[in-house]
Amino acid sequence: MNPLTGDLPLHPALVHLPLGISLVVPLLILALLLAQRRLQPAVAALVAALQLVAFVGALVAQETGEDNEESAEHQGVPEAALEAHEELAGSFTVLVGLTTAALAIGAALRQRPGTTPVLAIAGALSLAAAVQGARTGHAGGTLVYQHGAGQQAVTAGLGSAAHSPSADGGGHGEDHAEDDD
Repeated sequence: MNPLTGDLPLHPALVHLPLGISLVVPLLILALLLAQRRLQPAVAALVAALQLVAFVGALVAQETGEDNEESAEHQGVPEAALEAHEELAGSFTVLVGLTTAALAIGAALRQRPGTTPVLAIAGALSLAAAVQGARTGHAGGTLVYQHGAGQQAVTAGLGSAAHSPSADGGGHGEDHAEDDD
């Protein structure tokens, strides 16, 4: 049993971290570019560290997604939809990694002249990562909401609670039809 999610898959719990960070980092890079030298090098390093968290999170989310792939196939999720999501996730992870590298270089060079182009490249990469993250998330949502990926896992994770007397309206064999008054 997973201590974080019980019997539920870990992937859905992890994917939101890198996606959320990837949506915020382009704004932080824009702030770095606009502030130029007024921001301390520590701020650039902090943005780079946040991006590193996104990269590690993307790698872990990608791995846990691959762990869930076989289960989704057994649930009848079309292989083409799974592959499309996997390809988007792979390119998202690459873009997040490239952004991380560019930000690390920008943070290391922050006090030197000529760092603006490095940060601009990091900004462009982060924007591409944000767009790719949104596309990846949409494809993942399609797997769940259109193809039912993980639905059986959720039902199984709920165990007997889904069929308990309180879950189905009392369970005393009485018909609890609501009044139309």
